[in-house]
Amino acid sequence: MSNTSLESIVSTLFTAPAQAVIAAEKEYLSIWKGYLESLAKELNDPASTLKPEEKALLLKERLNLVPVMKFQAAIDLGITMRIASVDQKSGNLSAGLQLNVFQASGGFGFMTQNTQESTFQARASYNMSNYDAVTLTQYLAPAKIDLTDPTKLDEAVKYLEKKQS
Repeated sequence: MSNTSLESIVSTLFTAPAQAVIAAEKEYLSIWKGYLESLAKELNDPASTLKPEEKALLLKERLNLVPVMKFQAAIDLGITMRIASVDQKSGNLSAGLQLNVFQASGGFGFMTQNTQESTFQARASYNMSNYDAVTLTQYLAPAKIDLTDPTKLDEAVKYLEKKQS
């Protein structure tokens, strides 16, 4: 039988979707970070023959391919618990009497059992959305990281790494 408390079950029911959104955002940050690391490696390759203006153009083209963060979900969660208890009492009494060759004995036994069962149901519905898709450029704007500058890629990677933790 589970020892999970009712409080923790209800708490999980009402917080799990929000925690899932936070976990999804961390995954998006990881994807963006990996994309930028790969792009920085390509642009900063010492064997590259690209000129600075060609690197800037390549960066601009690749930024159009970065995945976009869009959350939209309709989540309906529910739980049903059956809570049962059994109360049982039993006892017995026996007595005997022997007088020379005569013997008499008797016994009495009893048992009572009560069973109770309850059902608990909880349900939560969520509609979650970030309304508009969030691009990497929009996400980095508050940090004033301009991705049109190829030298800012490492700074963007560090920023995303910091936001993941």
